[in-house]
Amino acid sequence: LWRSLDYWTEASRVKGRRGQLLLRGYAWDAGLSYRFRLPWQPSLAAGYAFGSGDNNLNDGVDGNFRQTSLNDNTSRYNGLKRYYYYGLLFRPELNNLRMPSVDLGIRPSEQWSLNVSYHTYRQAVPYRRLGESELTIRPSGRDARLGKEFDVVLAIRKLPNTDLNFYAGLFVPGRGFSGAPPRAFFFRQELRYYF
Repeated sequence: LWRSLDYWTEASRVKGRRGQLLLRGYAWDAGLSYRFRLPWQPSLAAGYAFGSGDNNLNDGVDGNFRQTSLNDNTSRYNGLKRYYYYGLLFRPELNNLRMPSVDLGIRPSEQWSLNVSYHTYRQAVPYRRLGESELTIRPSGRDARLGKEFDVVLAIRKLPNTDLNFYAGLFVPGRGFSGAPPRAFFFRQELRYYF
């Protein structure tokens, strides 16, 4: 509708059978991103993703949504580099999950960009397991609040055919985990040369 506004809506449904169990899950992901016509091209993006859970494990129907493994869950918003927009550290599958996200970015030139993201995670149905993710801790199944994550992505392209990228993430566990699990921190640098 406008040159400065990007928007998306994706919906998916899982329907089938695994043995005697009927599979009936659904998911959607929607959001928008606006690039301001100001110096340094600041951008603001907001999105909401939802993957269904199963609140009755004894009815012969599995209501959990499952991704197909063909997905990559990456985007670049207004930056130079694609990254995991559901969280760099947690990297969850959209399964039994509610996830609002906000991303702030700047792109002063074609040589570098910076994005800062914030995500909150809640299970659709409190459950003792997570879908596919990078976390090794398990939820208690008594509280849906899994936690929040802060991410930073810095992309630099100052040299010809070369990408220099820095990724950092901080995951703060919520009340959905038993005890007091520690915060998790992630940092990675990447140098790519194209020839």
